[in-house]
This record gives sequence, structure tokens and C-alpha cells, in this order.
Amino acid sequence: MHEGETPIGIACRKLLEEFLGLPDWIDRYQFVLEQGRRLPSLSMACRRRLKRVYGCSSLVGIRGEGDADRLRLVGAVECPIDAGLLAMVFRIYDEQ
Repeated sequence: MHEGETPIGIACRKLLEEFLGLPDWIDRYQFVLEQGRRLPSLSMACRRRLKRVYGCSSLVGIRGEGDADRLRLVGAVECPIDAGLLAMVFRIYDEQ
């Protein structure tokens, strides 16, 4: 941990180190896809409560849950690469 580093900064640094530690772009692409496969499946009722993210190339919806102390993010995405990118964002911000 670096002096003065926030929990979000720590999560971001760890993810970046993991990603950049992969040997080539094919492994990095597979890493992103694998992150997306780890997103939990959401029921249709839960999907209806998501807020749509406009400007994305595929249908993306997210929602934050929790209280003043902890944020939990949930989301759904149609495109595998977008799902991976969303999962990486969730890894950084979830439970912060």
C-alpha cells in the first residue's frame, strides 16, 4: 500500500497490476472477457430496475444499492467485452 492511498486507489492499482502482468493483448482480452463471465445473472425483475447507461455500444444497465457506508453495484450487459469492462469497474468501486 502506498502512503495516503484510498481503498479505491488500492483496488484500481491491484486490478491494473493484474492486467498489465499478462504477457500479451490476447491474454488481456481474455482477462476482460473472464471478468464479464463473473458478473452474476440477474432476474428480469432486477433488470427492470437498472438505470440505462447511454452512449454505450450495447445495452448496459447498472444500479447502486447500500447505505452511507457501503455501495454495492449490480448491472447487466449484452456484449461480452462490455460486461468485462463493467465487471472491472465493479471490482474497483463495489463495497467502497
